[in-house]
Amino acid sequence: MFRHPCYLGIPWEMHWDQKERRKHHHVLLTLFLILVAMF
Repeated sequence: MFRHPCYLGIPWEMHWDQKERRKHHHVLLTLFLILVAMF
């Protein structure tokens, strides 16, 4: 299962290059916030 990079302490810049980070960041952040809201 995919883990949010923050769980692993990995900065976004290390996890993806700038283009990929820009493309996926808002989607993953939204899912992360939903999970936080559930718990």
